[in-house]
Amino acid sequence: MPFDRQKCIRYYLSGNDMPERRRTHVQRILGCDICQDCCPHNTQAGWDEPFAKHAAAMNIGRILSGDIVDARELVGANYGRKKRLACHATLLVGAQRITKYKPLVENLVDDEFELLAEYARWAVQRMQ
Repeated sequence: MPFDRQKCIRYYLSGNDMPERRRTHVQRILGCDICQDCCPHNTQAGWDEPFAKHAAAMNIGRILSGDIVDARELVGANYGRKKRLACHATLLVGAQRITKYKPLVENLVDDEFELLAEYARWAVQRMQ
């Protein structure tokens, strides 16, 4: 079965607009990473870091507030760009209707990065 990149959250991290029918299914900030688990080049990588450090780095509130230093260290410079992470945190908050982050998302509705602003408007609308 061929790989369908449009079903992968990481595909949209490069700035591709996620269709609304897919937005409602977002359950993670960066994706499932099953592809990384299956890659033969990653079999020696191992996962020794504690889960708590990862959870703190990928904290939705921190990312939506612009604090991405730890997240960037965890996921790397390419995926750890401020607007990319904010886009996906916004999609997650909107898809899951996590209303406690609504004020942070509302701050992004007029963002200069149009894709982030679009996702923020979509998320705010879903949290009404």
